[in-house]
Amino acid sequence: MKGYTAKYIETGCFQLGEKSNLSFWNKANILTDFCSPWDNKKVERIEFRALNDNANLFFRFKVNDSQVH
Repeated sequence: MKGYTAKYIETGCFQLGEKSNLSFWNKANILTDFCSPWDNKKVERIEFRALNDNANLFFRFKVNDSQVH
């Protein structure tokens, strides 16, 4: 089974929707080895990143696919 570790950030320093959060996202571990459960076609690049503080889990997907279903 694959594992992923969300990077810890200080509580209260991350604000949803703020451009200043870019530095936090740049420190997050990047997961890119996604596959499709319904066929064997190559999956377009997908990036997953996650951060956590004492109370919240923040996550972000970046999907490069012109045919998202």
